[in-house]
Amino acid sequence: MTVQPFRTIKVVARETGLSVHAIRVWEKRYGAVRPVRAGNNRRLYTEQDVERLRLLHEATQAGHSIGQIATASAAELKKLVRQSAHGATPSARSRKQSSENATADLMTAAVRATERLDSADLRDVLDRAAVQLGSPAMLQNFVAP
Repeated sequence: MTVQPFRTIKVVARETGLSVHAIRVWEKRYGAVRPVRAGNNRRLYTEQDVERLRLLHEATQAGHSIGQIATASAAELKKLVRQSAHGATPSARSRKQSSENATADLMTAAVRATERLDSADLRDVLDRAAVQLGSPAMLQNFVAP
């Protein structure tokens, strides 16, 4: 029996190019990975988890929504990334429209949570905005207005 090496979330972030925050949100909200927990309750990731997060990151960078691909199999993700590398990704216009729709939906959800004085829901909306839009776009298109 071989012992499988585990990685901490900081190491995984460095290896995948994702932020620690994005990894946690993708885990919690989308079930993208299910790390094991150490005795001190810290997340520990396998090589398969790291590879899955790499593929998810590549696919989202190519314009795919994490919400739509988070539960895809490794084979499906590899195929999606291969197709993306060959130009079979959403067009720039459709990505822009999708981004604008996502921003509008997030704004609406944030306003509703604020009107209800629901801080937990507002925090969830802000987490989604950070992951879906990325930090610069979130600040420019979501927080600033």
